[in-house]
Amino acid sequence: MGLSDAILRFADSYDRQARLYPALLAIAPAVLTVSTLYAAQATLMTSAVALLAACGMMFWLANLARDRGKTLEPELFRSWGGKPTVQLLRHSDLRIDAVTKQRYHAALSGAMQINFPTVEAETREPASADAVYESATKWLLERTRDTRRFPLLFKENISYGFRRNMLGVKPYGASIAIASLVWALAESGVAISGAISSTPGRLETMSPSQAVSLAGTALLTLMWFAGATQARVKIVAFAYAERLLAACESIEVPVKPKVRRRAKVGA
Repeated sequence: MGLSDAILRFADSYDRQARLYPALLAIAPAVLTVSTLYAAQATLMTSAVALLAACGMMFWLANLARDRGKTLEPELFRSWGGKPTVQLLRHSDLRIDAVTKQRYHAALSGAMQINFPTVEAETREPASADAVYESATKWLLERTRDTRRFPLLFKENISYGFRRNMLGVKPYGASIAIASLVWALAESGVAISGAISSTPGRLETMSPSQAVSLAGTALLTLMWFAGATQARVKIVAFAYAERLLAACESIEVPVKPKVRRRAKVGA
């Protein structure tokens, strides 16, 4: 079984795209460097990777990315001012217009059979209001797990999970990318004793494999520093939160049948 076969074993698209792909991108610079600079040993490397994949390496990498992302998540929420869904449900937050927010509050209040805070109550007791919004978030999450019924929500969830987990494994990915870039520079002769050489004509005499390795690791290094940021995670986090809240009007809540009391005989 090759690397591509191991990846395809992840039948669940969320596990594959949101968890496995960030982990694979973290080790991509090292894989690229080795495969381009040491093509003669590529067969041996491929066999070794296939063996590791068969032993569960792909699942371990996916779980590593997930754990790093989940560990980072509470700190992200604190720095943003709370969970995105909780923020969007607050009367004081203006990212959702007042009319739409009133519809969401009414739909959730009726479905959950609890009273939602008024503007005055939210101002007076913000912690209690947030507790209601937090409960509403959990209620929605449990009722929107059907990916076929909520496909757009599922896509937003994948985007959020991917970027969150990318940020979670960034320390690993960025370190591997920098080390691979230095490695590629040294192997190509552009770097000598850890410093960039200004030898004229060196770039022109570089082999194609060295050029690919150098360009690829440079792009991957840039990706980790420019692409895996809190700002990019925040964008998709709030997009997912808005889509989740919008689903509240599409959820059918079963009506509980009324229990008829039997009349007492001889009363």
